[in-house]
Parts: sequence; C-alpha cells; structure tokens
Amino acid sequence: DAIRLEVPKQIKILELVSEELQDGLLGFHLARSFDLREIGLIYYVIASSERLAEALLNAKRYCSIVNEGFRILMRQDDRKLSITLDYVNIERQSDRHQIEFWLVTMVRICRKVTDTRLAPRHLRIRHRRNEMPAEFKNFFGCDVEFGADRDEIVLPASVASLPIVGRDNYLNDLLRQYAEAALANRPKERATLRSAVEGVLPQLLPHAKGSTSNVAKQLGVSTRTLSRKLQEEGRCRHVGFSTHA
Repeated sequence: DAIRLEVPKQIKILELVSEELQDGLLGFHLARSFDLREIGLIYYVIASSERLAEALLNAKRYCSIVNEGFRILMRQDDRKLSITLDYVNIERQSDRHQIEFWLVTMVRICRKVTDTRLAPRHLRIRHRRNEMPAEFKNFFGCDVEFGADRDEIVLPASVASLPIVGRDNYLNDLLRQYAEAALANRPKERATLRSAVEGVLPQLLPHAKGSTSNVAKQLGVSTRTLSRKLQEEGRCRHVGFSTHA
C-alpha cells in the first residue's frame, strides 16, 4: 500500500493479469467486487454530500487524490447528466481494464450513495469489443457503445437532485478541508511538452499552420528537438499535427 504505481504501470499490470487469468473482463469483475470504502477520503466526501450533483462535483475536484493520471468531468443540462472519464497525459489506447473498472465504480458509487438502482441512459466506451458482453448489459441496464469518441456515462437529468442517503453537512465540510489539504500537498505536476504543443495547436490549426516547424517555432525549439522530446515522452503519435514543414 505504501508504493504508488504510475498509471501506465497499473494499466500494464492489469493487462498481464488478464492474460494470465484468461479473464477478458478483469477490470469489470474487479470493480464489481471491491468495497467502495477502500477508495478512502474521496469516497467519504462523496457519501456525505447533500445531493448527487454535488457529490459528483466533489468527485471531479478531488479525484486526483486517488489517481493523478485520471480525471472526472461532469456536464449537466435540462435533459441529461454526463460523467466523462479521461486520462491525463496517458495513452488511452493502451487500456481496457482500468477504464472499465472506473466506469463500473462510478455507477456503483451513484447507486450506493443514493440507495437506488440507478441506470444510465447510455454508456460510451472508447475501446472496441467484438461483441457486447452480457454482463455489461445486466449490470448497466442500458446500451453500451464501444468504439465511441469518449468514455462517458449518460444519466437522466433528474438524478442530479437525488438526495445522498448519508448526507451530513458538518462531516462533509470537515472532510473537504482534509481533501483540500491533500490536494495542496500533492507534488506539482511537471509540465509536459505535449501539453505545450496542445496549447499552441488551437492557434495554428485554423490558419492551416499546424506543421512541426511552425509548432517548434512557437515553442522556441528546433524541429529535431521537438520530435525527439515528444518521442521521449511517448506521445509523438498522439499529437495531431503534420510532420511535414
């Protein structure tokens, strides 16, 4: 428990275990069986919130305490409440099991803290599967779209106002103080070259200037240095600009 594994290593370990156990749904199965309280502080912040929307906002804010390579995004309108799961500087294509673990976990948390059999309207998953596992349909109670453009749980808008069964304003205020302290004490993330490139590209692409040479010029490095450092970060093939000058 004292050792923190980087997210790419977590992903690799799950893949190796899946192969050894011949369990193609390892992440799904792990998420179904563990005690949600093992998540720790962030779970108790969620479970003491007033309503589900507030609980999910707390999850969004504090999720990096549990896993710094993972983030939760939430969008709400008059028709739906969407929970999008995303990786931070991690190659999404390398993973199946961990993202399925978190999708199941998020649905389990929503059901547990509201004491309902809440069912998503729709579930989107970025990786592909040859066929829909029956266990997915039975657990989620909705259609699952594989090969989608995001990892997303879509819920009816009405669930946002569901009360949390263990809500406790005083406890929640106290726990959020601890969570804020935990956030403040986290090591500062080292900025990556990829993030710098992603910041520059939106300014260049509308003018058809998203080439390697133009990006390098904006960042004050040579084209060769830009390519080399991106390769060192393992991100080169995921940056969306042309390699031609």
